[in-house]
Amino acid sequence: MPQRIVISRLDRIGDVIISTACLPEVRRRFPQAEIFFLVRTFLVPLVEGINCVDAVWNYSENEDKRARIADLAERLKVEKIDILIHLEPHLEAEEAGWLAGVPMRIGFQKNRREWLTHRFPYRKKKGEKHESLYSFDLLGAIGVEVPKEAMIPCVTLVESSRDSYFNKLPLPLKNGQSYAVIHPGAYAGKPRVPVRYYVAVAKALAERGLSLVMTGDVVGDADCEQIKKILSEQLINVYDLSGQLTLSELSHCLAQADVFFSRDTGPAHLSAALGCPTVVFFVQPVPAFAGSIRWKPMGKHVTVIEKWIREFPFESRASIVRRHLNKITEIEVVEKVLNCNRSLDYT
Repeated sequence: MPQRIVISRLDRIGDVIISTACLPEVRRRFPQAEIFFLVRTFLVPLVEGINCVDAVWNYSENEDKRARIADLAERLKVEKIDILIHLEPHLEAEEAGWLAGVPMRIGFQKNRREWLTHRFPYRKKKGEKHESLYSFDLLGAIGVEVPKEAMIPCVTLVESSRDSYFNKLPLPLKNGQSYAVIHPGAYAGKPRVPVRYYVAVAKALAERGLSLVMTGDVVGDADCEQIKKILSEQLINVYDLSGQLTLSELSHCLAQADVFFSRDTGPAHLSAALGCPTVVFFVQPVPAFAGSIRWKPMGKHVTVIEKWIREFPFESRASIVRRHLNKITEIEVVEKVLNCNRSLDYT
């Protein structure tokens, strides 16, 4: 019976949040083992308080690649880890496990073979099932089965960030005014939801008395600036907090929002996991990219906007996005958002 298990997911927000859903199942299978969750440093606050693992490890931020690998290898060796599971291929972490001599190293077969003792085919690009279920392609090797009941991701609110978040709020929101959040951004240049949809949603929400908050990774994002300009011309105010919130502060923002609207991006997964009614626009509805079959956020109150289209041979991503957007009207999107908010009875 293993004594010490490390589960590694060295990706971004959404990937890590989805992966937390498997952790309670590992705990149920090994109630006496020490279980550690390895993530990138900036994600530690989201998961360090979850009770199904003994500790959260952060991956070294050292600029030198060899130093990062050596740091992790040393930690694995010192902590006498029995099992290391890579929920997504990661060249450095796999090499570290090999250097540390971890007895059981489980992962998908994409990198050098000798770095893993147990290798499984990497089929995620087919998009045949949800990302949370792909974890069990690996976990089955240690007897962890897919649960019969719906899985729920594990995230935590950092209490120490509550005051700093409150201090950044505009006065009306400090006084308890209800608000909706729109998030126009997208990671690494991925296709975005066009501005016209955000404008239509913002107008409809404002007409129903909700304040509007806009979030994003950077100050001065071009889409955010355009949305503010259009709305200001129609005398609609939006509080732009883009680039001003830490990830922990964003968690508090989303946990208190009436509804959240964005494309399929990390904050959408965070919003859903925190129980905020979440409307997610999937811009590229084909398995090879990022359809909802694989990437739908996990939560009780999630609404997906997506119309599957046939992918033509050799068709560009831009063409797929364009054809998909032509099938979805602003009216449809507004209706989805208005029907997904905290004023509804979800019982």
